[in-house]
Amino acid sequence: MIQSVEGELQVGEAAGAAGRVRRRILGPPWALAVFLAVMAVFAFIGAMVDRGAFWSLGVPGFTGMGWPLGMALGFVIGFSLYTRLMRAQFRRRLAARGQSGPFKVRLELGPEGLIQRYGEVERRAPWPAVTELFPAGPYWVFVIQGEPWHLPRRFFAGPEAERAFLAEALAHMTADARGRSREASSSSP
Repeated sequence: MIQSVEGELQVGEAAGAAGRVRRRILGPPWALAVFLAVMAVFAFIGAMVDRGAFWSLGVPGFTGMGWPLGMALGFVIGFSLYTRLMRAQFRRRLAARGQSGPFKVRLELGPEGLIQRYGEVERRAPWPAVTELFPAGPYWVFVIQGEPWHLPRRFFAGPEAERAFLAEALAHMTADARGRSREASSSSP
């Protein structure tokens, strides 16, 4: 039996859930903290090496440990602003190429695997390539060899249809993948 759901997605719509998906796929939250700490250490080292140059230009500096923390905070704020600007630029560039969306999306559960139709593109993933299914905000996320496929919950006609779809998907997934998909298992009948 082939089950499917469909609806429309805007370009970049799932970006809000990207952090949760990234943490789920790439590792624990402290991995980002380690990345930021390494960046802060290198920023500190760079500032210490260049400290004399700042003062020779007459730029007032910070004293004590405040300025490295200020650099780290500046890095985090800059990174956040940069990602928001890049997302907006990505949408503009796609729109300039006639790809502004929204795109019609259809996800089918077939006996051989998942089939996703996203706009004019069709992708297939055999069931052994599906390694996990989990919720991330208003989406269900299928992980296909490390790549997230987002399925908005609003595509379902109701909670019963959602539970039936999840149960069907889980029935096709490997035992290991079902073990990693505890939230989906508890949501299905």
